Amino acid sequence: MRYTSEDIVVVVIAGTLLFLLLAGFILAFLFLSEKRRRAHQRKLLEVEQTYQRELLQAQIEVQEQTLQHISQELHDNIGQILSLVKINLTQVDVREEEKAREKIGTTRSLVVKALEDLRSLSKTLNADYVLRSQLSEALRFELDYIRQVCGCETALTVTGIERVLTPQQQIVVFRIAQEALNNAVKYAAPRNIRVELAYGESSFRLQVKDDGTGFDTESATSSGVYEKGSGLANMKTRAAMIGAKYSLQSLPGLGTSVKVEL
Repeated sequence: MRYTSEDIVVVVIAGTLLFLLLAGFILAFLFLSEKRRRAHQRKLLEVEQTYQRELLQAQIEVQEQTLQHISQELHDNIGQILSLVKINLTQVDVREEEKAREKIGTTRSLVVKALEDLRSLSKTLNADYVLRSQLSEALRFELDYIRQVCGCETALTVTGIERVLTPQQQIVVFRIAQEALNNAVKYAAPRNIRVELAYGESSFRLQVKDDGTGFDTESATSSGVYEKGSGLANMKTRAAMIGAKYSLQSLPGLGTSVKVEL
């Protein structure tokens, strides 16, 4: 079969069009792939930026809460001790040697107590206190403060061999514990608060339990208590930031339990 020049031209044109269509398809595919890749990179960047903002916010809240505790402690405890020191010193009468010796001895004991309290508080003034400390030490400070201010009984138990978590985990777990303790004190009027830390070979669990008034979690959900920005929502969000499992259980009259598991 012989091809005419017209047939050859048609074949060439068809081949050219097919090549152009194929090239256009490849270019379109590459363009869309690059667009998706860039969109994915932007999404990853946004997620990382959100994570860093949340982490920074948690660090700021920890520092603010700690500084509030320190301010209250300085006013209520060390301030009172120093006031007693001042009173004792003004009552010292050198003409009554025995009473003067007794007053000076009491004053010395008060000054020693004030210095010990200041040393304890000075550790928390460092912004890296929570990151450098064992989690139990930082939480014990929180519980001691709650016991002094609110009068409820507090307890901390540690099972397993305690280890320092990663900086991100440490700050987020501590902030969740702070939030749970603050909620208990503000809203639940508990008689007892218990914090448990459990360390396994490849696991970790924090649990904060109180025997306060508790609440109906279903009603709280429907009323918007868990809306973004609230304390309860923040605990759940921050647990997810570090890949932790978070759960909250509460019933009216039966207290509340907050659990974080890594």
